[in-house]
Amino acid sequence: MIASLIASLRGFAFGVFTLSLSGCASFGGFGGGGPTGNTLQSILEPGPSALHQTPSLDSEDVLAFYRARNFRPAWTGDAEAERHAQEARAVLVRADEQGLTAENYAFAPPHHDIAESLPAAEYEFAVTRAVLRYARDVRTGRVQLNDIYRDVELPASPFNTAVELRHALDEGTVTEFLTTLPPPHPEYHRLAAALKTYRAFAESPSSPQGRMAFDADNPEFHLLAARLALEDSELAALIAPSENDIRAAVRRYQTRKRLSSDGIVGPATWGALQADSEARIERIAANMERWRWLPRRFEAHRVMVNVPAQTLQFVSNDEVKLSSRVVVGAERSQTPILRTEAIAVKANPPWNIPGDIAARDLLPYMRRNANYLQERNMVLVDTLETDPYGHQIDWSKVEPAQFFYSVRQLPGPETGLGALMLDMPDGFDVYLHDTPAKQFFALDDRALSNGCVRVQDIFELASLALTHDADAGTEPLRAAIESGETQFLPLNTPLPVYMLYWTATDSPNGVMTFPADRYDRDEALINAILARSANGVEVASAPQ
Repeated sequence: MIASLIASLRGFAFGVFTLSLSGCASFGGFGGGGPTGNTLQSILEPGPSALHQTPSLDSEDVLAFYRARNFRPAWTGDAEAERHAQEARAVLVRADEQGLTAENYAFAPPHHDIAESLPAAEYEFAVTRAVLRYARDVRTGRVQLNDIYRDVELPASPFNTAVELRHALDEGTVTEFLTTLPPPHPEYHRLAAALKTYRAFAESPSSPQGRMAFDADNPEFHLLAARLALEDSELAALIAPSENDIRAAVRRYQTRKRLSSDGIVGPATWGALQADSEARIERIAANMERWRWLPRRFEAHRVMVNVPAQTLQFVSNDEVKLSSRVVVGAERSQTPILRTEAIAVKANPPWNIPGDIAARDLLPYMRRNANYLQERNMVLVDTLETDPYGHQIDWSKVEPAQFFYSVRQLPGPETGLGALMLDMPDGFDVYLHDTPAKQFFALDDRALSNGCVRVQDIFELASLALTHDADAGTEPLRAAIESGETQFLPLNTPLPVYMLYWTATDSPNGVMTFPADRYDRDEALINAILARSANGVEVASAPQ
């Protein structure tokens, strides 16, 4: 009997069911029955491997959850338990709103003969696993970031789903628990709002042949206006756009898509909007997933770098004090995803060139020109006293894989780090710094560095780091630079620095922007999410 129950539980755990809120308004038939604690314990106590022979998302959590409750049923047996199940279902059927897939959290309604212990146990476990899975997915993410990317260094956000769900049930706050699980950041919720509009448009019927009626009584007209406003700043700025305003936005969209710019919404234009919406949905959902990897509360003062957008912001008490263009890592030397802390500003910083960069970029020149290091104000740290410029080394015999020398570029006008840098120890040796090659800030594509982030407004950033004012620190910074010596200017308190990867954001005017996915990170994440969703088990993609 237990073996057959286990088999049926697997079906309830991951089956796909079409549910409606009206269909679950009353469970009926429990009659105070349902599974006893002994029944649940007899199934679970041998351990989660007895419940699932394949790796599962929640088998450990299910066991921990019921053990903490002394194996008391959570969703069956009395009116309060039934109400909690209804509350859970009401949230889970809207999982799509969080960029998730609602079918992954569906559970079948109870059997009519639910008073018997075994059918009720099937239902009990199905609800528990669906809720636990949703709670973890929406709170900490469906996939673990280190399983997707190698170059990630973010603080862990521990969350014990079983313990937190047990507390919510004990306190009768199931709805509050589930609805407060998503990231609280406004940016996340604006992505969710945009996702709703894109999804509505993608799922709408195709436009009929000929002109679409620009009529206030036509629902498709209002959907069209909302969809266009997501990516059209002129239309979004209008409080009550007229028919002509919307037609003008249609023409702008058609021009961008190289369609006939006639302002007529027919199958071609409507179809293009739907296709674009489908792509936007995947990208927004991927970015919502990345938000789940971050702390639920940011520090009052912080630096935020968006690598795909090639921008930096200094944020103080949720106010942006500085926005600057930056140069980020090239495809071969990608800027990582990380949180670190700046501890000081360095004036006239030397550049300790990472070994892989020296072997790849410097060695070919050193082989052709014996004076290459000297001409570029570089020295070998290893032989600084005896042969600082490597004149006694036959570089033609040094292979890149055996390049064991430490190269340092001394401070000066042409030093790669420029006049200033923020010293921020991290596992990737990346920094925020100045550059002598300021012409690159004028480019649209600024993915050119060796992984560090070059900041156009470095003086203002350094001043803000030191004084929380963009101007107050400028004079002492210039004095330190003019000294010609390397100076270490410690910050009063460490300054958090986030280097993040957002390919879907909303701009200050509420219009969505979709920076280029420079390192193809979206594809790896989307594929991992789809694989996990399809299999119902933990899936880790091969790291990039």
